[in-house]
Amino acid sequence: MKRVDQPKIIKLKKGVRYSICSCGVSNRLPFCDGRHKALNQETNSNYKSIKIIPSDDIDVSLNCANWSQ
Repeated sequence: MKRVDQPKIIKLKKGVRYSICSCGVSNRLPFCDGRHKALNQETNSNYKSIKIIPSDDIDVSLNCANWSQ
């Protein structure tokens, strides 16, 4: 798969809890869908999602070396 070179711009709503993928295997990138749990078991790794709860409505630019298209 091709690596994602451009950041993903996402709109986040005030007070909503978001889980951002750090492993790259989510089917909902850039959001976590929990697939890191199986990846951790298969590869003896320790990926976790990154939690964000914004205090205001914001646009966020995200990129991760593990994300691919």
